[in-house]
Amino acid sequence: MAPEQLLRARPAHIPGPTFLTYTPNGRKLITAGLNNAIRVFPSGSDAEPTNIDDCQESNTAIVATNDFFITGSEDGTVCKYSLENNSLDQILVRCTLPIRDLALSPDGNWVAVASEQVQQ
Repeated sequence: MAPEQLLRARPAHIPGPTFLTYTPNGRKLITAGLNNAIRVFPSGSDAEPTNIDDCQESNTAIVATNDFFITGSEDGTVCKYSLENNSLDQILVRCTLPIRDLALSPDGNWVAVASEQVQQ
C-alpha cells in the first residue's frame, strides 16, 4: 500500500473571499482577493506563483482566456491583464458601484459585467 500523500495548504491571499479561474487550456490558475495582489499559479507545479501587484484592492470577480484575464473590483473597476507579460493591459470600464460578476464570450472578444449600478 502506498503512503498517504499529505496536502499542503498554500494561502493565496489574506483571509476573506478569494476568486479564482483557470485558463481554458488549464495551464494557469489565477487568483484575486481582498489584497491588492493577483497570483498566477502554473498548474501541476509546486513552483511559486507570479505576483501582479499593480491591481485594484478588493477584487470581486475574475475570468480568463489563454492570453489574458479580466478582474472586477469593489471600487467598480474592470481591468484587463496580459498573461504574456503579467501586467495591467487596460482599464475596460468603471462603474459607480461594486462589480459582482464577469463572463466572457466563447471567443473572448466580449465581456459581460454585472454591477450593483442601476441605470436611470
